[in-house]
Amino acid sequence: MTDQRSPLLERPVMREQFRKELRGRLMSEAVVVLAPRPSRFSFPPMLRPALAAAARAKMCGWPSPSTTSLARSSSQS
Repeated sequence: MTDQRSPLLERPVMREQFRKELRGRLMSEAVVVLAPRPSRFSFPPMLRPALAAAARAKMCGWPSPSTTSLARSSSQS
């Protein structure tokens, strides 16, 4: 009991085997966690432009039945 200890603790060292196991676990879990998830309301990319054009046409009222009938009647007279 007469041995004096150093006031500083030894610096912890990560064992190589533990480090390999930890890295392997993290890499296998990262594949699952970072994988892209499809959202519920996702449209296929090809339909998005068509949907946007249809929504814009509907909001702007193009072509409305009243404007097409007016154009036809004016061209016939």
